[in-house]
Amino acid sequence: MSGSAEFSLSGVSDMAPILSAVAQAALIVNPETGEIVLANTRAAELFLCSVEKLETLVVEDLIPRRSGAEHVALRGKFLPGDITRKMAKGRAVVARLWDGSEKSLVVSLGNMQLGSQSLVLTLLRDVTATRSRDDSMLHILEALNYIEIGLIVLKSDPLVIVHANERACRLSGYNLEDLVGRSLGTLGIAFSEDSLLPEPGVKGSSGHRPISEQSMMRQDGLVAPVQVEFARLRPEDSPSDGVLMIFRDLLARRRMENARRASELQEEEERRLRLVGRERDRIARDFHDTVIQQLFGTGLNLQGLAARSEGDVKERLERSIADLDSTITEIRSAIFDLHQPISAVDEVRIRVMQVVEEAERNLGFPCAVHFEGSTTDLPQIVVDEMIPVLREGLSNVVKHSRAESVSVTLSADSSLHLAIHDDGVGFDWVGSSPRGHQYGIENMEARALRLGGFLEFKSSKKGGTFLLWQVPLFSRDTAVQSSD
Repeated sequence: MSGSAEFSLSGVSDMAPILSAVAQAALIVNPETGEIVLANTRAAELFLCSVEKLETLVVEDLIPRRSGAEHVALRGKFLPGDITRKMAKGRAVVARLWDGSEKSLVVSLGNMQLGSQSLVLTLLRDVTATRSRDDSMLHILEALNYIEIGLIVLKSDPLVIVHANERACRLSGYNLEDLVGRSLGTLGIAFSEDSLLPEPGVKGSSGHRPISEQSMMRQDGLVAPVQVEFARLRPEDSPSDGVLMIFRDLLARRRMENARRASELQEEEERRLRLVGRERDRIARDFHDTVIQQLFGTGLNLQGLAARSEGDVKERLERSIADLDSTITEIRSAIFDLHQPISAVDEVRIRVMQVVEEAERNLGFPCAVHFEGSTTDLPQIVVDEMIPVLREGLSNVVKHSRAESVSVTLSADSSLHLAIHDDGVGFDWVGSSPRGHQYGIENMEARALRLGGFLEFKSSKKGGTFLLWQVPLFSRDTAVQSSD
């Protein structure tokens, strides 16, 4: 043994039976020199060498060289002198085994006094397997941040949040630090253990996972519709388990569906316009190849008759020829107009869909939208009055109706009809106006009256409200204001 000349083994050998009885690897160390004074068989098994070999080493021989100097400095702070120092528990270190490999250990230290000799009792616990699982879980949790689905990990008993990925934080409006330690009730999410039915014979399987639509309460107070499912987590070699909550933002999904629907609507409109364009080209060719040629031939015949006629007959024939020339000129002008390109985008429908999508974000569900007739040639003054009416009408539905479905219909013929229908609680009527909504309704009505139209409200005792805003499209006032 490499003890110092002034160091005596008197009394230390009496500790050998006690050290052997300790249930984990243990060493007795001289804190001043780092010499291992005594070791038990569990320590020898841990470091893959004999007890006799361990008792010839200093503790730095059991530390990787990269950490040796740091350990000497730490050991120097643990010199005897404060024998009342409490046990230092749970310090994580990396140890070097006799074969050169490494292990993760948790070390607990405590001062002990043997006569005049101050020593340090060192207890060692191998946590390599645990650290490996922890490191794997850490990598898994870090990987969760790259998944565009909200994921929240919950400890089973009690059911509290222990981790959430970045997507979950964004959807809930909380920072990770604010979420950890909270219950699902904070987010307004309901969970039942009965919903987790393990699949027979498959370890770690969650089995049947019912999917539900719930309302998540964000940190900012807003309510976000989400699709939720739960899966049981049971780590390897662990008696405890947890729960993984998987949720998707339904509002984002509905916005995507609305965008897809708007795109399909635009494609449909473009197909319709292409068909109309082809039909206009066909009509233009027919006019040019058939009608104009026939009129031109008739004119030539009349010119021949006029040359051989006199008096009143000649004068009448010449007037007919002039009328034919005028008709041919008008037809050629119409053919030219038919060949002009048609606007490929219906701006009115796009503006309507933008207002509806804005309302859907607050309603939490999609609206049914229907278009009837052409809206490409509406007077601008009518469109500028109709869009605010649509926005106000949908705003009333969002604020007051508590509806579960809403439909919007825009139809155009000799008049423009805007209809909004919901299945909500309806209005409490006072006279001819619904209570609490006079200002908005008066505003919508004024916009109709300015164009010679009207506003109509209907509300059933069973619930539901129907709004109809109608204005003529070809009145004198509309035409004058449109031209201005």
